[in-house]
Amino acid sequence: MADYKIRQMLPDDVAEVLKIQTLCNLSDWGKDGFEKELSNQWARLYVAFNDGKIQGFISARLITPEIEILNIAVLPELRKQGIGKKLLETVFEQAVREDVGESWLEVRESNLTAQNFYFRQGYKIVGRRKNYYSNPSEDGLLMTCIFSDMNPKK
Repeated sequence: MADYKIRQMLPDDVAEVLKIQTLCNLSDWGKDGFEKELSNQWARLYVAFNDGKIQGFISARLITPEIEILNIAVLPELRKQGIGKKLLETVFEQAVREDVGESWLEVRESNLTAQNFYFRQGYKIVGRRKNYYSNPSEDGLLMTCIFSDMNPKK
């Protein structure tokens, strides 16, 4: 199990977050994109870190009464150690404090690993967005998690 802590993302974290974004083949937000998001009052960005090194991150946006998960990533060599789950739980806890009752996200149709992770966290597939992703073009599956439906033992 990795040793890590979760905190809000800071501007000084962007360079390491960009490296993780690349390693995980996520859509490229670029430095400007993250810096803009950090100044967005509705953004909720967190990092997992250990010994000053970023191990993963999550970006979400509050759109009351829901929170949309925009990206979540963990260094490939540190996956399956609970880091992604803890990042998502951190966003959920913050969302509940802000009277948000559900979360939404899109995931590539071919990304079964991510889909299974989201299923374990209480998400369900509720729709499809045709050609939502590019490079390569692919449908996105729309998933939602209603916080009141979640098993409190998760």
